[in-house]
This record gives sequence, C-alpha cells and structure tokens, in this order.
Amino acid sequence: MIKVCFARYNDNVQQIFLSVEQQNWCRTHLAELFAVDYQLSPLKVEASHRHFYRATSAQSEQSFILMVSPPELERNDLFVAIQTILIQHDVPVPEIVRRNSALGLFVLSDLGQRDFATVYATSARGDAIRSAIDMLHIIEPIRDDAIELYQQDRLHMELNLFTEWFTQKLIALEPADDVATTFVASFDLLVAVTQRQPKSCVHRDYHCRNLLYNQHRLGIVDFQDALVGPCLYDLASLLHDCYYTFSEQEIDQWLDYFLTGTDRLQTFTKEETRRMLDFTAYQRQLKAIGIFARLHLRDQKSTHLIHIVPLLKRMVTSMSRFPELAALKLQLMRCIAPAESRIANESRTEPRGERHESNDPSRG
Repeated sequence: MIKVCFARYNDNVQQIFLSVEQQNWCRTHLAELFAVDYQLSPLKVEASHRHFYRATSAQSEQSFILMVSPPELERNDLFVAIQTILIQHDVPVPEIVRRNSALGLFVLSDLGQRDFATVYATSARGDAIRSAIDMLHIIEPIRDDAIELYQQDRLHMELNLFTEWFTQKLIALEPADDVATTFVASFDLLVAVTQRQPKSCVHRDYHCRNLLYNQHRLGIVDFQDALVGPCLYDLASLLHDCYYTFSEQEIDQWLDYFLTGTDRLQTFTKEETRRMLDFTAYQRQLKAIGIFARLHLRDQKSTHLIHIVPLLKRMVTSMSRFPELAALKLQLMRCIAPAESRIANESRTEPRGERHESNDPSRG
C-alpha cells in the first residue's frame, strides 16, 4: 500500500501524485523490497522535471529513493549510462535497484538524509568538504564516449539564459545597445577563462544539495549532466555555492587544499588560479539565475526565486576585485532593485506548487 506523507521542509510540495500505472508498478516493486507496507515522503523541489520521494516502512530500517523522471523530458538513458560509469570508478552515487524506463520510474539506494547544507552547521563540516574535494581528483580523469565535451557554445548558451529569462522576462530590463554590448563582452571573457583550464570530468552541479555526508561517507546525486570541461568547474560549484556562502578566506583555504592533490595547474600562479576559479563561478551563477527565473516563469516553480538577489549581491561584491569586470558589475548592480521588487510582488501571490494530474495515490 502507498501511504502519502507531506514534506516537512518544503511548503511548495503539496502531495505525491502518481499515475495509476505508476502506482501499480510501485506497489509491486517497492512491496517486494520491503515485504511490508511502505510510505512515500516527497523530497525538496529541484531545478528539473524530476521528482524524488523517500520510501520507508515502520517495520524496516531500510529506505530507498523513488525517482520519477519523465522520459519525454529527461535524458534517462544518459542517467543510466553515467551512473554505470561512475560506479565503475568507485564514485559514491546511488545504485539503481529497480527501474521502468517507459514509466520513468527508478528505485535508487538511499545515501542518507544529511546533505552538505545540513552538515555545514555541524562539527563534520571540514571533514565533509575535504571528502568532496578529494573525490574531485577521482572524478577528474574519467573519460567515456557517453560523457560529452563541455563546448564553448554550451557555455555561451547557458549565459544567455541570464539575459533571456532574468533581465528580459523576469525584471523586464529595458534593452539598450550599451547593456547588450556589456553582457556580450563580459560573457566572452568568462568563457575564455574557462577555456584556459585543463579539461576534467565534471559533475556540473557539485553543490550542497547534491552532496551527502552520512556516517562519515560521501554521497553524490544529480550526476546525469556530467561533461568533460574546465577542471575548476566543480570546485567553483562547491565553493561558490548558490545556496551557501563561504568567506573569501575559506575559499582560499580550500583552493589550497585542492591544489595539493593535483599538479595540473602548476603552470599558473595562485592568483591566476583564484581568478579562474572565480570567473568560472560567475559563469555558473549567472546561468543559475537564468534557470531560477525560467523555473518560475515557464515551469510554475517559484522555489528558487529567493536565491536570485543574494547571488547578485555576492557577485557584485566579489567582482570588485577584478577591474576587467567593472562594466558587468555595474549592470548587475542595476538589476538588484528591480529584482527585489519583482520577487517581493511574486511572494505576495499564492505560492506555485508542484502538481501532477493523476488519481489519488493513497488508495491501497
């Protein structure tokens, strides 16, 4: 029997909705795993079309993660291929316990409930970060035909999400030739810096919500977008997290730790390496802001709007150290007030929740 539980930490997740066919598959396969009744609890809303639920039973200490990944919207074939590659290289990603590709259903091993966002407030913080950085050196040399190259065109396309979905559609920034020129020139500079770096296999979403640390063991999820790209990309994701702020001193400290594990950047000075790290982070953060705006405007998910203004302010502060980004910094400063106003207005309206059409999943 499927028993529905409500998410305790995300008000925008209202209930679990599965089609009748999906319910029937779950009843068969999850019941086989538990041999007893079980319940599903929705997990946090993320920036994709996928939905995650923790399957538990009062009669069992074991738990699993149910991933619902619409095959018409997600590259499930790539998820399986990259999961297989990472497992072969001893990267701690979930095992696929059961799956139905046609229905987009995957039962995964549960790597634990404590993500880095939680661990950062505990005494395990330093050990967790060290384990995450150590793992980057294991992921770095992985190569396979299924893991494509992170092309310059893709990096530019991601930056264009910022101007299309955030500046144009969310805050309706008045188009002007000088503004467009600033963004184009600055984006070219950010991408050029990524191309100076040696290539590594990169996870591409290596942040506090996708990294787990339970019983002193690292776990990594949301890995299906891995590519071969700039070697500092994942470190930039970790240390310039969209959901957590490290001090400048901490970033320097952890960059030093990263460099002790590799000789691939030895031709660069520490100052040059830090510049590459920060510029890579700006590319990623601008992309993220565009995605957060698109989630709200296109996908009716407002869960990530609250992160936009803090990210803008952090970038403005950080960019003060780089004269070559002065024009970009100025434009980002001009975005803050209209972003605050628009997001405040949106927060006064009814929250946009997660809804899927289907029958009542609680019927046994």
